[in-house]
Amino acid sequence: MATTTVSGDAPVIVDPSGDVILVVGAETLNIQVSSHVLGLASTVFKAMFKPHFQEGFSLIVTKESPVTILLPEDDPAAVSLTCKILHHQIDHTTENPSLALLSKLATFCDKYDCIRSIRPSAHQWIQRHLVKTPLEKFEAPLVLSYIFDDPELFSTVTAELVLKCNGSFGEYISKDGCDTLPASLYLALEQKRMQLRNRLEVALQHIIDPVAGSATAERIDVAIHRNKVGQYYRELFRIGVYPAKITDSLVKTLDLLENFGITQKEFRK
Repeated sequence: MATTTVSGDAPVIVDPSGDVILVVGAETLNIQVSSHVLGLASTVFKAMFKPHFQEGFSLIVTKESPVTILLPEDDPAAVSLTCKILHHQIDHTTENPSLALLSKLATFCDKYDCIRSIRPSAHQWIQRHLVKTPLEKFEAPLVLSYIFDDPELFSTVTAELVLKCNGSFGEYISKDGCDTLPASLYLALEQKRMQLRNRLEVALQHIIDPVAGSATAERIDVAIHRNKVGQYYRELFRIGVYPAKITDSLVKTLDLLENFGITQKEFRK
């Protein structure tokens, strides 16, 4: 698949009749766009194009066109991609921005308050990356789904982490970009995983409850009863789920427990 790239000083003509030229980054990439489109998508650009700002004064009062706007601190590829999305000049079936570019896109959109306008496009691209991103690099989709305020993606990413992560969620705090996430998130993930572990323990107990209850209800030999319960826990020990190992992921434990009728689907509810 093609990837959106920006190289050298080659101008990017997003709108041939655009009244604004964005001069972006240290390499001063020129991107021609429509002020009306940018203003509709971004509250920051909308304010910038009002007459009390120099850019807006040039557009409205002096009728200067195109007006040049300097964005020296922003990433050219991210700005170019944003403008193409907003002007409907991009094919989502062929474009496949890297996670690194999507991170820069998120930074730019958050800065200029156009997250809502870019979210549908970002959703598609991040979702594609989820399929091939290893769990140890899930911090990128986690941060992106949070910045783009995408509940569906955020739920998918966090569910995968809760079920498959076998380490402390506190380790994510030191990973690139994760400092943008609230510390309470990691605590919430840890609490959710603990809740699921508790449900697992309850499910295991429910399996043996009928056997334990039969000792009284049917007045069977106590020795036979103890033997059955012992066999049950020895089997749990044999397959490696008893005693519980905090270092094991929930998915690994559930895979081991398939013979007991406990499925991953139950724990995804």
